[in-house]
Amino acid sequence: MKDFWRKEDWQAVWIGAILIIAACIGIFAGAYDFSALKFSTWHLWEGVTEKKTLLAQFSGVFWVKLARTFNQVGGVYWFSQFVLPNSH
Repeated sequence: MKDFWRKEDWQAVWIGAILIIAACIGIFAGAYDFSALKFSTWHLWEGVTEKKTLLAQFSGVFWVKLARTFNQVGGVYWFSQFVLPNSH
């Protein structure tokens, strides 16, 4: 039974299952906005009052969110690689 927790292959299965379960809970709780999934909204400048170039759209908020995403993913990776294997 320890192989289900300690082997790297099984850890990948568990992490994948946890991500799928978390996504399902988020969908059922209404945490995601799927309004952009309509094909009629898949074109440029819909409902935008100020049209910006692509480079101008990458403002400071974008870079903060990107850095936060990398930080969170890196934290999960670090925890799974260094903390979990040493906690036996």
